Amino acid sequence: MSRYKYFQWRKSMLYMKEKLCRRTVLKLGAAGLAAAGLTLAGCNGGAGSSKTADTVTIVTWGSDKRLRQSFQAVSSAFPNDFQHFKLNIVVAGGGDPDVTRSLRLALAAHKNIPDIVRLNYNEIAEFAQAGVLHDLKDVIEPIKDDLYIGAQKLAMYQGKYVAIPEQVKSKMFYYRADLFEQLHITPGDLNTIDGLIASAQKLHERFPKTYLFNMGQQPSGTWLSEIISAYPNISMAEPSGNYVVTSAPAFSSAFSFIKRLHDSGTTLQVDDFSTDWGPAFKNGRIAGALNANWLKLFLPEYATVDQAGKWKAALWPDLLPLVDQSYGSEAGGSVFVIPEEAPNKEQAILFLRRLILDKKGALAQFKANSLTPLLRSAQPDLLTYVHNASKPSDVSDEQWALQPHNFFGKDFYTQELASYDRVRIFNYDPSALKEFAILNQWLNQFVQGKADLKASLAGAQHDMETQIGNPYKS
Repeated sequence: MSRYKYFQWRKSMLYMKEKLCRRTVLKLGAAGLAAAGLTLAGCNGGAGSSKTADTVTIVTWGSDKRLRQSFQAVSSAFPNDFQHFKLNIVVAGGGDPDVTRSLRLALAAHKNIPDIVRLNYNEIAEFAQAGVLHDLKDVIEPIKDDLYIGAQKLAMYQGKYVAIPEQVKSKMFYYRADLFEQLHITPGDLNTIDGLIASAQKLHERFPKTYLFNMGQQPSGTWLSEIISAYPNISMAEPSGNYVVTSAPAFSSAFSFIKRLHDSGTTLQVDDFSTDWGPAFKNGRIAGALNANWLKLFLPEYATVDQAGKWKAALWPDLLPLVDQSYGSEAGGSVFVIPEEAPNKEQAILFLRRLILDKKGALAQFKANSLTPLLRSAQPDLLTYVHNASKPSDVSDEQWALQPHNFFGKDFYTQELASYDRVRIFNYDPSALKEFAILNQWLNQFVQGKADLKASLAGAQHDMETQIGNPYKS
């Protein structure tokens, strides 16, 4: 599957309505699953399979490439710890919803429980509230002050340590610095919505085939999650279960901004994750992106080596009168959780502690696959490496040019690390994926002019109330 098709598929899966109640699945037993004709997915071996005490099974999505790189790096850094250690990587499917489904079924049957599960933070609420995740307080508490604020938040759900952060998905603004320089535009000029649109118009007038941003008729759900997450203590519903979509300013403000930007005539009519998105970067049709830090791993490949050195990255602009948009995140980030029934919890913790929470291991992983260390103590070594690194003999000139610190400039990681302390995370409830799917459907109606703002927000809230009910009890 091509990367473009994967992203299209992933988008649809993220917003696909689940037909099986999550809490019901977690409460079902193996007999109930068998009677329902359901099968377990996501773990190798099947019922009755055996594995050695040194084999840790981790479930992920998409590809096993990055985890293989990470394991090789950490096992080389700590050979004594991993001399007899085996990592069994299971790819549950193309997107993270496949992982959540496989975990629900495994937990319900009490069979084939993986030792580690990779999730996005917006997916852990249902499992944390069900009490099926191992308490990681003893792992995180001793080093929490060394974690960036964003990483600390990813480790917790409702005051309990239930996850080990893998990647903070902080907000970053990517832009063609060469074009900005020609037009005498700076990122600071975008700190108001009026300034952003004026700058985008200025760029498009000078370069008629180029747009500062892209946004089609179905804006990516990341627009909503990133903008709304900047608002402190925001959630879809109150603890009582009453939805606040029509009353909380965050939702109307986000809808209005997205609609205004779409209607300004300054965005290329191409949706994120579509097959046209990557080629638009390559052909110079897109000169900027309000996105998350993970785009650093994809934009260089999209734009190609021809644009190396022409791009820069910065914090998101404030976008006043919205709440300061340099804060927030995209779904918080990706995390690792350990099920309470995992058979090899000690070995799983050892692997994650060395990989994420140990400076030596975190730096080894960064050199292997560019995943930024989440420890403040690693920052000096990270920045020294970036500024002094030379091309390895087994890396091509093109591959080296596409590395973030070469493509975006040596100051890229200084900007990224600064963004980690501006992370705010939406207060996700157990029905978050359904809720954002509904919200995004009504955003599309609003952007396409099929409903006004009041009707769109009311429609979203009505659908949540009728299709979900109390999100904390559904």
